[in-house]
Amino acid sequence: MLREAIQIKGHTAPLTFSELVSRSGNGLLQRAVEVARKHPACKVRLLSFGPFGQELQDAWKGSAAARDRVGQKLKNAGLTPSDISLLFERLTLKRVDENTERAKVEQFLSAAHALAGQSSHPAAILCHWLYWLAENQERVTQADLIARLADVGRYLHARDGYWRDWFSVIEPLDPDIDLEAQRDRLNNQFQQGMSARYEHILAGCDIPRRGWLDRISARYRVVKSNSSTQSSFTKPRIKSATRSRCENSSV
Repeated sequence: MLREAIQIKGHTAPLTFSELVSRSGNGLLQRAVEVARKHPACKVRLLSFGPFGQELQDAWKGSAAARDRVGQKLKNAGLTPSDISLLFERLTLKRVDENTERAKVEQFLSAAHALAGQSSHPAAILCHWLYWLAENQERVTQADLIARLADVGRYLHARDGYWRDWFSVIEPLDPDIDLEAQRDRLNNQFQQGMSARYEHILAGCDIPRRGWLDRISARYRVVKSNSSTQSSFTKPRIKSATRSRCENSSV
């Protein structure tokens, strides 16, 4: 069951009727009527960080003249008299201060154990998630919010662990490193067969490793010599066996 539907407008200029309806029938007021019809117990709210236009304020405060004017505009937008009455009855308009609301959200998040006292980054992540849900007209339950808070806390914990590795496990590349002073040490490391690092590349250590190449060549010569010796012993036996088979065949 849908308990509450909230639309927030971030306008700084006064919010007018024309910004809340559309010819396609998908305007905010038209969607509010649809929600109110489908969910009789749902609270439908329109919050704005800026002021509401005078006509809207007067209509929702109960001015008969203002309600007649707004009602006629709603009728021209395709709403029926019952829809218009339902809209005035169920939709509430309220202006709120953005900084105050943000402080409330961050205070709530800072008290969440899963977030370890962090608030600003979790607020940005959750706002993005809620914006995506709103654009796709998805519902959010209390269980969804608790699960999302746990996911955000898990992500922030992993990210903090990564940043803690900097200058301890992870050393950033220093563009001003004195390669000339370290060239001999890097060359010796590279010649000994150590894994190549960025410093080795900058120092131009990618040169033939004579020690290792000589050992490989010597080993190759030994293997080749052994192969040749083995071949010299086995070939006569093959020929002899072939000759014997041929003689037996002729007999």
